[in-house]
Amino acid sequence: MNLIDLANEALGEIGLTTITDLDGTDAKSQLCKQFIGETGRKGVLGVILDGHNWNFAKQRVSIAADSAVPISGFGVQYTLPADCLRARRINSSDAIVFKVEGRKLLTDETSPIILEYTAYVSDINFWGPSAFQAAVKFLASKLAGPLVDRKLAREVLEEYFLFLPEAKSIDGQEGSMDTYDAPELTTDVRNS
Repeated sequence: MNLIDLANEALGEIGLTTITDLDGTDAKSQLCKQFIGETGRKGVLGVILDGHNWNFAKQRVSIAADSAVPISGFGVQYTLPADCLRARRINSSDAIVFKVEGRKLLTDETSPIILEYTAYVSDINFWGPSAFQAAVKFLASKLAGPLVDRKLAREVLEEYFLFLPEAKSIDGQEGSMDTYDAPELTTDVRNS
């Protein structure tokens, strides 16, 4: 699978013939390349990746603090990895406070930290089938407007929004469930 396959499935969704190259001079090829966002984080790939904590896009990396100290608010700053779309959490904890400003992560956690983040994954071979199909539907909705008509674009976008929760649910079922300890009740409130 590659980005041509993604483009061709999206074109098929809206009843159009396939292309052979994203660098073609025809309107379909140029729009596919533009909307996929092959060379950056914008476009269909970035939107799909940023919209959910997909398992295939999860990365963990140990990073050391920068030598520079943040101007205010936090004591330590870290440079985000180049492929980081969104920082998820630090040191496997949802309780650690941090902020992202530009390409810097600000926190009070001392170096090094384990950063869990959503990576920009442009190689479709790593995508799960449900995420791939979500990308097909979203790309088809973007292509339908300029290549067919706006009514079809709206219809396909509605299909995308109906399919997306199922795709996220399927992705969320991979692996074991997260468990959380509930605090013990120390007082019987009925006798108070």
